[in-house]
Amino acid sequence: MGTAFSTIAGLGVIITGILLTIGLIRPGFVVWWNKSNSRKQVFMIWGGLLMVFSVMYFLSATTEDDSRKENDQGNTEIETHSQDDVKE
Repeated sequence: MGTAFSTIAGLGVIITGILLTIGLIRPGFVVWWNKSNSRKQVFMIWGGLLMVFSVMYFLSATTEDDSRKENDQGNTEIETHSQDDVKE
């Protein structure tokens, strides 16, 4: 997947982590749309979103399929393999 998707998922992890922390201290601050604010609601809403964004981030942030490598001068090189290197 693209780097934009992993960036959005990473920002989601950071933002929901902050809101979860704030909500566990002051539940009414992050669950303003509901009259009965509780830490359980905060944990269910923001904790659930934190888990979703975490899974999205870790699934999209793989480096194994990246065929680009930086050399010592900072230039990006693309790995190529000859037919002799490929095993059948």
